[in-house]
Amino acid sequence: MAEKRWTSAQSNFIDAPRGPILVSAAAGSGKTSAIVERVSRRLCDRDNPLSADKLLMTTFSNAAAAEMLSRIESKLYELSDADPDNTALSTQCERLSEAQIGTIHSFCLKIIRENFSLLDLSCDFRVADSTENEVLMFAAVDRVIKKAYAENDSVFYSLVENTCSSKSDAELAQIIIKLYRTLIAMPFPLNVIAEWEEKFVPSKQNYNLLISPLVERAKKAVQQGLSLCANHIEEIADEKMYAFILEDVENLKKADEALSEGDIPAACAFIGAAKLSNTSLPRKMEPTLREYVKLGRENIRKSLSDSYSLLYEVSFELYCSQHDYLLPIVKK
Repeated sequence: MAEKRWTSAQSNFIDAPRGPILVSAAAGSGKTSAIVERVSRRLCDRDNPLSADKLLMTTFSNAAAAEMLSRIESKLYELSDADPDNTALSTQCERLSEAQIGTIHSFCLKIIRENFSLLDLSCDFRVADSTENEVLMFAAVDRVIKKAYAENDSVFYSLVENTCSSKSDAELAQIIIKLYRTLIAMPFPLNVIAEWEEKFVPSKQNYNLLISPLVERAKKAVQQGLSLCANHIEEIADEKMYAFILEDVENLKKADEALSEGDIPAACAFIGAAKLSNTSLPRKMEPTLREYVKLGRENIRKSLSDSYSLLYEVSFELYCSQHDYLLPIVKK
């Protein structure tokens, strides 16, 4: 069998001295092959071999763990078959069955089983399946919601009013569960909650972050309006209409500058001033061209009007005034 050729990055990892190593590699980059090679060399080191039964390797899935074990096993037996008199290799092959190669969850479960008495657990504890987890989770949320009702908390009532569209509080339960699942997928979830609270504090920076999608939408509509006006200047040979288009262009350019500078009131004013009216279209225009120009201006006008409404409704003053009302609800 031809000897496998390693890339320089793989060789650096395989030949790296013993000790902690951090490797960042994309899918399909040969991580598993390189890991198997490094582990095999450690197990077959003539001077200072690692005993196979002391090996601990964790992965995120059972399939990945099975593949890792299979590859290491194949590599060891291949080396053993090539050197049948090497008793050390034969011993390593026998000890490999005692190696801990599995998922992170299975390794943690093993530690808990071996130390259940220290954790004040029953010796016959078991891992709940997904269905049981769902039942337990909804039961816990239901207890929390009922407790909040019993406390007659006005903030909680506001939370229900703002999250539930019907007489049922099932939507609130779903939000709580979704939030819980989001948090437990993050490192240090309690720190994440604190960071979220900081982002909710009213400030110009947080306001700009909040409305950034609306600003991008408005900028896109303004750019489309400018592009449309540029096309119409070339297509419409009429001095009167030309003057109207130039006025729209001027307002749209100022709106674009205001949006870039974060001056939302000014941007709204200039967007509102860009009429893109069709009343001044020349009557002598060719009907097909007239309809094309009219439709284009109507579409852009609607897009600009929508952007104006959204930005106007979320002014910085309104954002600040709503803070005192929303913060207790968000924290709840």
